[in-house]
Amino acid sequence: MAEKTRITEGEADLYLDQYNFTTTAAIVSSVDRKIFVLLRDGKLLFGVLRTFDQYANLILQDCVERIDIPELKEYAEEERGIFMIRGENVVMLGEVDIDKEDQPLEALKRIPFEEAQKIKQQKEEKRCKDEFVRSKELARYGLSHDFHKQDMY
Repeated sequence: MAEKTRITEGEADLYLDQYNFTTTAAIVSSVDRKIFVLLRDGKLLFGVLRTFDQYANLILQDCVERIDIPELKEYAEEERGIFMIRGENVVMLGEVDIDKEDQPLEALKRIPFEEAQKIKQQKEEKRCKDEFVRSKELARYGLSHDFHKQDMY
């Protein structure tokens, strides 16, 4: 009869690291690390991931919302503190290299958050109008165009 061997917890971790998870289990290695999260409404959040659940609902600590305006070479940030994110609103998330995170910002000018919000809102309104015109044009050819205002990423 074959003898069963027990693996240690460290060996199990190494074993699991070999697999690319496609479920919320993929988030395990990001707990207690700084991450960025892109939401469906276009918000970009940075913070320390404290916990999550099976629905990818996230809790970020020391959360900061950032608005980038690359065409003007400007950005704005606003402290958000502890922030809960509903998993269905997450488009993308990833770990941030804390040694390099400020490098892209060095080439940009920081502006007040309210000013950046106004610029972002104007861009979103223009995009919605452009997408509406595009939908009408495509409909003339019998094509559909799925664009939802809440999906601004």
